[in-house]
Amino acid sequence: MLLLIVINLLPVAALIAFTKGHYKLAGCMIVIPLGVALAIGSNTHFLSTGIDNVFHMPPRDLRLPFQVSAVLLTVLEALGCWIGLRMFIHHRK
Repeated sequence: MLLLIVINLLPVAALIAFTKGHYKLAGCMIVIPLGVALAIGSNTHFLSTGIDNVFHMPPRDLRLPFQVSAVLLTVLEALGCWIGLRMFIHHRK
């Protein structure tokens, strides 16, 4: 439980590191947790054959909200990874 809290606080610490001028460290601290979540979530919700796959869910009341949230989560995690990569390659003049 404590490990999950620490991992979830990494992006907040990354913003602090970014403001202090540690761009590469900040980028890594953003990309690593969001990249892992993106890989696991994409596999679970789009590639696996289980009931968590958005394409193979049985028709129920919560099917559409689950599908929308899975797609939005994937988009937001990918956007976060892109921002982290931009922070990693940031060069100040």
